[in-house]
Amino acid sequence: MMGVGAKCSGARLAARVGDAIGAGAEGLSHSEIMERFPDGSRKLYAATHMGVYHLPARFGCYTDDSNSALAIMRSLVELNGQLNCHHVAYHHARHWYDGCSLGPLRGYPGSAQ
Repeated sequence: MMGVGAKCSGARLAARVGDAIGAGAEGLSHSEIMERFPDGSRKLYAATHMGVYHLPARFGCYTDDSNSALAIMRSLVELNGQLNCHHVAYHHARHWYDGCSLGPLRGYPGSAQ
């Protein structure tokens, strides 16, 4: 039987894989998604860096959505499972800042910045 840590890791991995697969449809309307992917998404499609349009398309890269989830998880771990909105907001800001200045750009749209 899997422990809670293994289940959380599996769920986190599945969410990031789904985010990478769906990145090519991010920002599209429902009708645009249905037009471009009538049979669904079963592979990695070119995805733009939302908010960072000067870069070329990317394949298989998770987005700002996963980065935000990582910020929430980091806060929960640091506070032993307690939810503190100010602490979560701090980690969101750190993930945005670090992602835009130090690590690979995740394409935070203007609304997330």
